[in-house]
Amino acid sequence: MNSLLSYLRKLRNHEFAEAYELISVNLASVELEEGNLCQAIDGVRGYVSKLVHLKNLKRQHPITEKLDALKKKRHQYFLSLRGRVAYCRKSPTKEEALAANRLHYWMLSYREFFKGATIHTQSRLSANLNDEVVIDPDIMQGVSLLGLNATMDAIMEITSEMRLLHLVRLKEKKEEAALADSIRTIAFAHIVTLWKTLEVATALKTHDGELCRGLFESINWVIIDFKAKYLGKNTRRENDRLKENDKDNTPVTA
Repeated sequence: MNSLLSYLRKLRNHEFAEAYELISVNLASVELEEGNLCQAIDGVRGYVSKLVHLKNLKRQHPITEKLDALKKKRHQYFLSLRGRVAYCRKSPTKEEALAANRLHYWMLSYREFFKGATIHTQSRLSANLNDEVVIDPDIMQGVSLLGLNATMDAIMEITSEMRLLHLVRLKEKKEEAALADSIRTIAFAHIVTLWKTLEVATALKTHDGELCRGLFESINWVIIDFKAKYLGKNTRRENDRLKENDKDNTPVTA
């Protein structure tokens, strides 16, 4: 296999799709009588529509928006929970103040979990808080006394829904990735078949030499263009990594 063709495998899905389409565009005006080369060209052109799926992988998964909304809503409930505890610590009712103080120090151990809206970290927070409410009578009494049961229930309900949605999204994304791999494998095989058929046609002189050279060049131009972008991107990434290493290794001066 021509070493240049191997760079097609290294492209991201949407880049691969774009490169394939450009190669197909260059084949659009080629008209040949029935034969191996004609079949190879038709194979490439006929598979273009399948690559739309690769481009669609860049879009946001439809479940993500709902997860984000639930994540923000749950975070507000967490803040409400903590805010209610802080408010009740100043309650003139001694029983409320003592219970709020107990809950304050209980939640303090989880303060890092409250900093921002997250999916998995705050799902663990939900589970941990709920477990401790169940097993610790003092916490359970404090939550009940301060009227936090409804907020806790709402948090757990949202967490349960988010976990289910996350599993559905994960399953669908894995299925999409598997389909993308299959599409890429077949598409790449079409390009390789065309390339090898051109080599045979050139060697046996079964078709016009200028036509074959033109087709070779059209494939080369596209791959070389994407190869340059690929190598440039890797170079920038490596330079960024080296800069970060330099920062980390810079001695600290007093």
